[in-house]
Amino acid sequence: MSKWLAAIGKGLSYGAGPFKPLVGFVLKLYDGHLAEEADKKLQAMMAENQDLALEVLQELSTIEDKMKGMKIGQTVLMKQLQNGTSAVLKLVRQGKLIHSSPEELEQAITEDLVTTNCDVFRQKGFVAPTTLEDECIYLYGDEIERFRRLVRRGGFNTSSLPNEVSGEVIISDCIQQMLKRYTPEQRANIIGALAEDSPASEILQIAHELLVLEPGNNENRSS
Repeated sequence: MSKWLAAIGKGLSYGAGPFKPLVGFVLKLYDGHLAEEADKKLQAMMAENQDLALEVLQELSTIEDKMKGMKIGQTVLMKQLQNGTSAVLKLVRQGKLIHSSPEELEQAITEDLVTTNCDVFRQKGFVAPTTLEDECIYLYGDEIERFRRLVRRGGFNTSSLPNEVSGEVIISDCIQQMLKRYTPEQRANIIGALAEDSPASEILQIAHELLVLEPGNNENRSS
């Protein structure tokens, strides 16, 4: 087992909130010769403060290429893991993550870490509630009526949103309500409306695909 990469994968699974990949998928992905090679490069980077992030991600891409025949939906899980790993490696290089052991690294990758370093995770395309909020604020903060129309088209009850507040507050409230009160199918429809409107946004595209997968993920977790 590639201990460091498995730790990153498991940490990301627990740190992404409702966008978490399946832990079982993570462990299966990182268990093999190719993952061991990526793991060695990661350990060298952390031990000597080398910038091997690109090489590690290239190894992960090679793993992805070898996983032909993946079940429908696992490709987006792989993309989420690649993006999250890229963000984690950047934080490791910046000295913002404790990594004296795989166990400590896994424990350090939490929702709070993602929230605190939202700019890094969003820049790398990793989807979590905070990065999704920030992406929508970036895209629609100055076009709040357009945002309202889009989420309403997706099935969100916009009458529940506050009035006479900033676009940032409205968007954050909408995302929080959606994640807490709406069904997986409704969430997918709402984010799908935004993703269709902004096809260049990797965050929205991945979020939509992950939400489409959510019912199956929940079923697999309980089996």
